[in-house]
Amino acid sequence: MSHRIVSRYLPVATAASVGIAVFLIFGGMDTHESSGSYACPMLCVVLENPGNCPVCGMELEQLLETGDTLLVSDTGSALAGIASVEVSEQRLSTMGRFPATVVFSSETVVEASSWVDGRISDVRIVGPGESVERGQVLAVLHSPQLQSARTDYVSALTSGDLFLREAAEDRLLELGVQPGSFSEPTAVAYIYSPVSGRIGEVFLNSGSWLTRGTSFATVVEEDGRELRIDIPQNQALLMEEGLQLSFEYSEQRFNSSVTRINAELNRESLTLPVFASLPAQLVLTAGSPLMVDVQLTSSQISVVAVPERAVLVLGDRSIVYIDLLEGRYVPRLIRKGELSYNDNFEPFFPVLEGLSPGERVVLDAAFLLDSQAELTGITSLMNSSAGDSL
Repeated sequence: MSHRIVSRYLPVATAASVGIAVFLIFGGMDTHESSGSYACPMLCVVLENPGNCPVCGMELEQLLETGDTLLVSDTGSALAGIASVEVSEQRLSTMGRFPATVVFSSETVVEASSWVDGRISDVRIVGPGESVERGQVLAVLHSPQLQSARTDYVSALTSGDLFLREAAEDRLLELGVQPGSFSEPTAVAYIYSPVSGRIGEVFLNSGSWLTRGTSFATVVEEDGRELRIDIPQNQALLMEEGLQLSFEYSEQRFNSSVTRINAELNRESLTLPVFASLPAQLVLTAGSPLMVDVQLTSSQISVVAVPERAVLVLGDRSIVYIDLLEGRYVPRLIRKGELSYNDNFEPFFPVLEGLSPGERVVLDAAFLLDSQAELTGITSLMNSSAGDSL
């Protein structure tokens, strides 16, 4: 059996649909001594003696001793998507995440009534909450009053009396009849929606007698949309107009701010309704639910901070991977504060200990490096060694 001397290596799953595994061999550097350990290329096991993997049968490969440094080739870095960012100082804010609902920003209640007396013969709406358009028929009436007025008009036309004709026309106009339908021999009248909106209340049913000017139903005219955010009672005192907020919709992030605050607490839910404007380019229907991040406190000074994506966390243990450049990476335990957000609403952890501005940390691929570190027994999220705690 031939032996290849390799250093730290990391499996990266590619072309998984056909069962192909591509392995990034980290090294081949002759300056490091053999560790005397042998690992399966599939990362099944690490053993002290050469041979074949007892799990998958692949030939074990000898590891090089590289201390706490993981070595990655340029090709390996590219395939694994390893990217790093410089640690910097950020002005951070603490945020709270709260449920929100899209609501109408203003409502006007308008009555829908009849121009004539009559009995309701047909109701053409289901009930409260139904959306209606301006001019839509809400109900049909049979009106003896209307039939009588039209009969008088026909009689006036027949008589040729101009005074009677004008009086009959005025009467029909008063009952809401359009000039083109004065002579129609019908007693049918309609109740129309005066505005577009939704039905508020319905006062009468089919068969009910309705007098002229009496409300059949109300229509709620709605204008504009805004966000209503329900803030828990214990955080209500932190609210003020102008607080910044952010939310995601359709894989995009939008920013806004608090525009007004309800004067009273909702006694049923024990929450304070807070309202914010919706971005003009975002079209959402009323009732759409969202989760909103609201700024609760803002730091006036900058602190050393690291992107949330760079930190691996297990209980009280937090670790990042430092990019030493030229394909060298080392694990570093840090002590962090609570998750906060910078001025662009990007999530950061303030670093209390363990990092300095200018150092570079690995972003999304940190968990891949950590898997390799765990396999080789150096400090990792799961592996602790003497002196590795802060």
